[in-house]
Amino acid sequence: MGTHECYFGSEQSSGAAVRLATRSLGDLKTPPAPRRPRPAHLDLSAAKQQRAPSGLQTPNSATDASVDSTTSLHTKFRTPSLPANEPLCAAEEMSADELCALLSEEDRSEPEPEQEKEENYKGRMPPSPNSSKSATPTNALLLVDIRPFSQYAEARVAGAVNICIPSTLLKRSSFDLARFLDCMAPAQRAHLADLARYDRIVLYDASSVRPVPGTPLAHTLAKFVRAPARLAFLHGGFHAFANRHPDLVYRPLNSSTNHNINNDTDDDDHVISQPHGMRLKLDPLPTSTGVLGGAFSGNIRAEMEVATESVDIRVPSTLTNPEPLPPWLREVYASANECRVVARRFEELEQSERARLKSAFDPTGQETRLAGVEMGIKNRYHNIWPFDHSRVRLGEGVVGGSDYINANYISTARSMRRYIATQGPLPATYTDFWHVVWEQRVPVIVMLTPEVENGLLKCNAYWRESMDPDARLSLTIDSETPTTLTPATGTEVVVRRFTLVDKHTCTAHQVVQIQYTSWPDFGSPANTEDLLALSTMKQQYIDEYKNTHQPEAEPYALVHCSAGCGRTGTFCAIDTCVDVLARTKPDYDVVFHTVDDMRRQRLSMVQNLRQFALCYECILLWCAKHLS
Repeated sequence: MGTHECYFGSEQSSGAAVRLATRSLGDLKTPPAPRRPRPAHLDLSAAKQQRAPSGLQTPNSATDASVDSTTSLHTKFRTPSLPANEPLCAAEEMSADELCALLSEEDRSEPEPEQEKEENYKGRMPPSPNSSKSATPTNALLLVDIRPFSQYAEARVAGAVNICIPSTLLKRSSFDLARFLDCMAPAQRAHLADLARYDRIVLYDASSVRPVPGTPLAHTLAKFVRAPARLAFLHGGFHAFANRHPDLVYRPLNSSTNHNINNDTDDDDHVISQPHGMRLKLDPLPTSTGVLGGAFSGNIRAEMEVATESVDIRVPSTLTNPEPLPPWLREVYASANECRVVARRFEELEQSERARLKSAFDPTGQETRLAGVEMGIKNRYHNIWPFDHSRVRLGEGVVGGSDYINANYISTARSMRRYIATQGPLPATYTDFWHVVWEQRVPVIVMLTPEVENGLLKCNAYWRESMDPDARLSLTIDSETPTTLTPATGTEVVVRRFTLVDKHTCTAHQVVQIQYTSWPDFGSPANTEDLLALSTMKQQYIDEYKNTHQPEAEPYALVHCSAGCGRTGTFCAIDTCVDVLARTKPDYDVVFHTVDDMRRQRLSMVQNLRQFALCYECILLWCAKHLS
């Protein structure tokens, strides 16, 4: 392989060829001088100690090995600030054959991961977000794959763990190994919890022959410089190793690379043809922790993107004594600044949803089905479809004869409040939308979006547009009144009153619409005072209808934004949590379990971490107002 112009050194061991080359950061602007080959027997121990920057211990130093076990990982492995003209770190170069020899000394078999089982809890308490544990690995070799997770999930060196950090984070000196734990799948975090148990740490990317300054491989190696183990990188990366030792490459049985081996499947299996209870038979996805792409890439983020985040929780100024708060909420209160507790709970929700979506694409799965994938004209977005088991079905007499509308029934076992969550109506679905309101006797519509936002059409003004001429319903706008939502903020909502009339029977139904426009789809979150006041206003109209009509069951509130999942799910979750806390004193995380229940009924309810945090902020404000 020859001598490379890189900035890593190594000690000679195990008969491995040793190569040394150094380049300081200050030399990068001009080509280095030609280097004279050194004798293979040269002892580099002293040279490496001399090159180490001030205050930076080499990987084999006794100082790091003797660090007190009580020292935090953050302190022990903090990435040092390096002088401008000092080498970044020291590491060995390892060939594919040398790594093969190391692997042959250990049992690096990788069992097939068990498929995550999704259960319909039917009101039972879902597991705690922190309940999963993994066994602590004890291998003397830590093999780290820094490629994107999708490539790692498809094929990897047997026994490797994946640590793929966004380059913007890798460049930060403050982003040390302790922060790496937040970027890893929960099942793999134990591998980095105690690096002292490893003798060797080997990193590899796709195909690098040397760690060029500024590349992810170079930055990641620099993060491991204080680990007590001997540090190395794999020459040629995964591609070189896979070409020389394919028998040591682990490929999951359901990866796309193996799927083409058995290509005797009928083409009909890949054709979308069923109008209801849609089952999608596509190529199997990667492993159970893989990242979904394709249609869902926009609404389900990669696991790493969620795990690396923390979020600031806005605590109301009136909440000065956390003692009345339930324990699960006190934990959030105590870590309000850069709260990772909430971020990790949201990560659990994302993982569960990812598993449900994979079940929908698994031809052998039976629990999760998606409906309406082929109903393009009736779906506002190409990646938001209703689950079949909870979707709203239109009754008889609908124009066109289809029972499909992009809407789901939403409820939880802990609250009597019920919702219909749906997308903003389209011209092709105006009639369907009003038929749902009529058939379910919906007394109130909560609209959480303006018609146009930042020049983009978010929702058509369905109350001003006429329905299909053949529709059996007619709509009349009775009033349209701007109303102050709460004196605390002065925010106004528009309250509209409509009358629906059945042309055949001449019976009528009155419905109220509340339009709240101070919640941008992308931007600052809604005011917590506003959302609590909106919940109260909605419930007042529900109670008025109940007092007048005495319905047998709790009426549905129809809630929509644009897609019918992000802001819609957030409002439904807040409204439900307020109801639960007003009637009971739960000892479990009401927000987490409520959102988990709702996500089992409609895709991406509470779509992002900021919306999830907003739920906790509203509950903190409610507690400040009602708990003494």
